[in-house]
Amino acid sequence: MFQPRGRLLAPGFIDTQVNGGGGVLFNDRPEPEAIAIIGRAHRRYGTTGFLPTLISDRPQTMARAIDATREAIATVPGVLGIHLEGPYLNLERKGIHPAASLRVPEKDAFSLLTGLGQAGCTLVTLAPERVPPGFIRQLSEAGVLVAAGHTAARYEQVREALGQGLRALPICSTRCRR
Repeated sequence: MFQPRGRLLAPGFIDTQVNGGGGVLFNDRPEPEAIAIIGRAHRRYGTTGFLPTLISDRPQTMARAIDATREAIATVPGVLGIHLEGPYLNLERKGIHPAASLRVPEKDAFSLLTGLGQAGCTLVTLAPERVPPGFIRQLSEAGVLVAAGHTAARYEQVREALGQGLRALPICSTRCRR
């Protein structure tokens, strides 16, 4: 059995919410070079796979982040896809997200959120009560992993969302009421 002396041998971490690192915030610099800096900063601490995470922003910034991630998947070690945290969140549970960036899905939201295609994983965090009926199912069927977050959804709304393909319920940001 291999026993490294004075070192720890362990599997790498996978981080699904990486907003920044190395002095760079992804929202401020949605570009491949920024993702590379962020990746290097996290790799030092054992993260071998990650999703650059963009918090609620304008559609143009989201599109730039998706394009940057597509390029980074091919060139930056460990980039597994993208996490779009918002902008379809509940204002009551916005946390750090800018209120001015929160909105309901616009008519081209589906094509934007599925823009990474098969290049990598797309994780979208949204508030189920802020999206139209069938939207979660449509995203899920297109291969997007949908998570509930920053939500004030009622129990029935979460149950409905689960039936449509919602797959993740982060405890820290979800509160369900009956």
